Amino acid sequence: MVDITVSFPALPEPGRAIAKAAFRALADAQRGRPEILATSPRANPGMFHATGAFCYLAEHIGDLTHRMADGCGYTDFGFSMVREKVDRALRYFRNGYGLAAEVEGNILNNYRCDMERPDRRCSLADYRAAFVAGAGRYADAHAALAVWNEAQWHGRECAVALGRLDFDGLERHLEAIETHLDQGSQAWVAWASHAQVAADGMLEPYAAEGQQDHDAGPAIRF
Repeated sequence: MVDITVSFPALPEPGRAIAKAAFRALADAQRGRPEILATSPRANPGMFHATGAFCYLAEHIGDLTHRMADGCGYTDFGFSMVREKVDRALRYFRNGYGLAAEVEGNILNNYRCDMERPDRRCSLADYRAAFVAGAGRYADAHAALAVWNEAQWHGRECAVALGRLDFDGLERHLEAIETHLDQGSQAWVAWASHAQVAADGMLEPYAAEGQQDHDAGPAIRF
């Protein structure tokens, strides 16, 4: 059970150093399998059947947790970079066309192009199923990341929702982040730097109350 939730400046040492280490570990972990599956057609070929909006978002939405956590001791917890990525992603929901239609159009176009190659023969249903499987691998890789506060949780859940093709959920998580970005950099840093400390001195992974959560990883002791 969480005893207190505090921003970095209020954490005494050695707790602050351990919290920074936990944030850096998240940033590094996102650069592992989640990032590889988002950017490498060789590692995750099916997902690239939707080359276009989906693959663009997979890279940049997946990067949200990295930007929030990387260099937390000397940055503004990714305020500017997170702002840019969230704004760009939300344009797909606010352009009057919609992300689902964009992704479906990309799949159909890519299928037609791929089937022009003599070595490529499969049904559209199989082609789409390979995309769904690849997107699911991307989602699962992000779901396994341990996150340490609400900001990082929303960032992670953006990637999970995208990979599970829950575009309504993706929009909700993006808008939750946008709400805090709109309050300015100082308010953003206060929110994105939170760490949860239990009464026994453990740094606790964040789990949203009343929400389905994933394997959040081990707690870290001060």
